[in-house]
Parts: sequence; structure tokens; C-alpha cells
Amino acid sequence: MALMRKFLSKKKTRVGLGLFVTTLALAASAIAYWTATEGTGTGVVKASAGGAGWEVSSTEVEGLFPGGTKSVTVKVKNKDAAQAEYLAKVETLVKSVENAAATEAEAEAGAKCWLGWFKVSENAVQEPKEVVPHETTVEKTAKVELEEKATKNQNGCKGKKLTLEYKAS
Repeated sequence: MALMRKFLSKKKTRVGLGLFVTTLALAASAIAYWTATEGTGTGVVKASAGGAGWEVSSTEVEGLFPGGTKSVTVKVKNKDAAQAEYLAKVETLVKSVENAAATEAEAEAGAKCWLGWFKVSENAVQEPKEVVPHETTVEKTAKVELEEKATKNQNGCKGKKLTLEYKAS
């Protein structure tokens, strides 16, 4: 102990020892900082519910007659101005007919048209399963048929407009 007091009694020795201890502490801190392991954590990101949806329209088709079919071009537009959307399904349905009869018997009288005589005969349900870029339109085709009823008067359907309904998802 006496030797230690004699050694520490000199000012240069105390300053030197202090610098050595300080340097050792800084070196240990630097090594600990640079060799620290990575931390982990969690966070939550919620996806949006989707974009603005689909705008679906079709071309007007003329000349449909009993027993005939006509192709209808169905246009499906991604209305979302910011992102692409996934088009899984396009469904075409017969919705209404101009001058519709309340019953088939009423239509057979020839003055009105019976909605039940129309059907989507091809591609009523399409599953394109494709990504449609934002503000882009894709075209699909469906076939509409006016069934021929040889024993029924279908003159009430001449020149009448058939309205189709579309569902895109």
C-alpha cells in the first residue's frame, strides 16, 4: 500500500493513469457500440380496402331475332386513378326489356315482350383473374340470345331494347 501511495504521489503518474483509464473506458464503449446485436420489434401496416372500383359498359347491339345470338363487347375499366386492381370475375345478366309483359301469356298476344325469352348463352360468368392497370379498360365478350318459341308469338319483342346488368369484382 505504501508503494502505491508513493507511486500515485507524483502528478505525472496520476495524470497518465487517468488518461489510461479514460482511454480504456472509451475503447470499451466503442467496441460495445459497434459489436451490439440487432434489435427486433413489430409494427402494423393495414392494406387499403381497394380502389374506386370498376366501371362496366357495353356496346349497343342491334338485329337480335328469335333463335339468333349476338355478341356483346363488355368493357371493364379500372376507375382507380392510383393503382392496379385484380379483376377476378365479370358476370353478365339479363336485367330488363323495353315494353315488358307481366306474364308470358300477355307477351304471346303480340303486343309486349317477355323477359324470360332472353338469356346470356355464352360467357355469362367469366373469370379472367388478371391485374388491370389503373385507368385501363379491358374488353370481354358475352353472347345474348333470344330463344325461339315456334308456338308463341314473339312480335312484341321487335325493335325493343334489352338491358343487361354487369357485375365486376
